[in-house]
Amino acid sequence: MCLLLTIVAAHAEPSEELTVEGQSAPSTAATVVLDREDIDTLPARSAQDLLEALPGLHLSSHGGHGKAPQYFLRGFDAVHGADLAAQVEGVPLNEPSQIHGHGYLDLHLLPPRLISGLELRPGPFQPSDGDLAVAGIASFRLGLEQPGLWLGGGLGTDGSGRQQLAWRPKNAAAGNFALAELDAGGGGGSRRWWRQARVGLGLQGRNLRAWLLAMDSRYASPGVLRADDLQAGQVDALDAYPVVGGGRSRRVMGALTLSGLSGRARGEAGLWAGARGFAVEQNYSGFLVDPQHGDGSRQAQHGLAGGGRAEAAVSLGRKATIEGGIQVRADSHHQVEQGIDLQGETWEDRYAAEIRQAELGVWAGARLRPVEPVELRGGGRLARLGLSRIEEEGAWSAWAPVFVPRGSMTLFPDRKTRLLVAAGRGYRSPEARGLGGAERAPVTLADAVEFGVASEPHPRWSGQLVGFATRVDNEVVFDHLEARFVATGATRRLGLELVNELRVAPWAELEAQLTLADGAYSRTLLGESTAPIPYAPRLMAVGLARVVEQRLAQWSWTGGLRGWLLGPRPLPGGFASRSTGGLDLSLHLDRDAWSVDLDLENLLGAQRDGEFVFASAFDRQHPASELPVLHLTMGGPRVARLEVGRVF
Repeated sequence: MCLLLTIVAAHAEPSEELTVEGQSAPSTAATVVLDREDIDTLPARSAQDLLEALPGLHLSSHGGHGKAPQYFLRGFDAVHGADLAAQVEGVPLNEPSQIHGHGYLDLHLLPPRLISGLELRPGPFQPSDGDLAVAGIASFRLGLEQPGLWLGGGLGTDGSGRQQLAWRPKNAAAGNFALAELDAGGGGGSRRWWRQARVGLGLQGRNLRAWLLAMDSRYASPGVLRADDLQAGQVDALDAYPVVGGGRSRRVMGALTLSGLSGRARGEAGLWAGARGFAVEQNYSGFLVDPQHGDGSRQAQHGLAGGGRAEAAVSLGRKATIEGGIQVRADSHHQVEQGIDLQGETWEDRYAAEIRQAELGVWAGARLRPVEPVELRGGGRLARLGLSRIEEEGAWSAWAPVFVPRGSMTLFPDRKTRLLVAAGRGYRSPEARGLGGAERAPVTLADAVEFGVASEPHPRWSGQLVGFATRVDNEVVFDHLEARFVATGATRRLGLELVNELRVAPWAELEAQLTLADGAYSRTLLGESTAPIPYAPRLMAVGLARVVEQRLAQWSWTGGLRGWLLGPRPLPGGFASRSTGGLDLSLHLDRDAWSVDLDLENLLGAQRDGEFVFASAFDRQHPASELPVLHLTMGGPRVARLEVGRVF
């Protein structure tokens, strides 16, 4: 992570903030940094929607509003977060060895109003990047931008409603806040309802910062529909089969951080802790395996996590900066999996275990300017991972050592046209559920390289062209019949990315993004192979139009229009998905103490959210077939939401 230290200087008033950057500019051409003004121009209703500001990243929500989405980035199917790391002010958000998927990344904990900034980077190129930073990493900052007491609420055409209360003392820093939010909806179709409650508290002093976030969510999930049933008219796009689907998600996290500055040295140390409760019910294959009870399952876990970190950077003048840090994390949770019938009643106990997982990581790096037009950054991370699993069949424990080097070079860093090269190795920790008694557990390694040019030839025009390549030594793919993720072999990805930004007026900007990625196996568990990686996207195109604080009569308005196109993706068995796309609009208007927000989602009425190939039998009146068929997860309907708020 780029070492960004926000501190309050000892001689400043409590409301004054001093931001000290340990690195002067992004180390890769593809890095995206957003402040609150940028966030307000994006059609994003949730924290996870903001991740789509990174070129090449796409979310598939599977029609639900409570579960973590499926993440796609630069030819990666990162499933529910196995290859995409995220953190909030240095606190990791991914859940290693989670019952529903290793690295599970659920961002519903973060209220969008409390996100003051976001840094998005593809690839594992910073020395501080830790576990799961394979396809990319996201770093959130917290803060309430608007002082005073804010009350707001609104309704949507999908039966949704949201009420929110937020408060920040009028002469206090943005890190002092309190927020409470209720969000609910019917979803506009079968089994798509959700209920969410979130609270956030923050305290910021001269050198001390603390925050607490909590969330409780219940939701339904429509699951999949067979493509042949849709074509025959046996089900509608917003229907759901009469099987179980949905769950409950609860989480609380808090952190305490101390920052300081002394001459050319700056440092930050912090502790964090969290508690988690999770349960999900699912049935992807109907009655294929068990015609009597059905193939439904319930996965659940609860537990605790915590850790600490310390980071420091020392400037040796314009030509050298040295930085380093230490990070520790420990997780302990109990998880179970059960077979359930159509009423959600348990009829079979399948798995139960106590999971313990820990990581100790140490990293160091340096930024050097040996000559004026060259900036070099390099370093590495050394980590030790410990895992254990205790269940009725016995106890397993293992450890895994990791050393990953990273480095980058920027030519002409202070000019309008910059050339950037970055290389690094990322890693994915082993999943505790997959332990087999070996003393040393295998770690998935990913070697990545990125070449790019970023240019601003005109004050109104900027762009970047990036080429990238990644090799992963053990790809993870979701098995719908087993309802778990399995390792399948080594893969490689080659790609190209183009981004162009045009400022058509001081208050309006257009942006076009195109990401091409070719992903294929180099070796499977059965031997050498050149088969394409299933579900991995090959083309992602995005168009954005943004307006910042334009005056209209007595109103000031900010907004954005985002259109996207996801090209065909390879599916198992030689199938390929169809192209899909969408269009979303967001407008924010301010007048004196009042604000109005209008969100229009899925303006094109896109229905296909995801496509999968496997065997199923949802109609018990006909003999079951084990032949794989196409299944779809359907997006929601067109939705308009209007919210009104006032500051007191």
